[in-house]
Amino acid sequence: MKYLARRLFVAVDDKFSEDCTSTAVNKENIDAVRTMIKTGRHVTCHEIRESLGISINQIQSILHKQLDIKKLCSPWIPHNLTEAQKTNRVT
Repeated sequence: MKYLARRLFVAVDDKFSEDCTSTAVNKENIDAVRTMIKTGRHVTCHEIRESLGISINQIQSILHKQLDIKKLCSPWIPHNLTEAQKTNRVT
């Protein structure tokens, strides 16, 4: 009985998280995050959260999965830069 209850709980949790992500990770939020990063590369996830009203996990999903960028030192840097381009941006 306990095993069945755990499976049911996990299944409900998974469904809930899928629904939350699909509603917050939309074109409007992706465009808003892209604009905020282009405007100021030193913007933090907490500032984005306050501006858009979505969770940090959803913001990280937008940044890493949708926009394919990561934080290197302090500014946000696209993943697809060459090593020479990354070096030029840091110096």
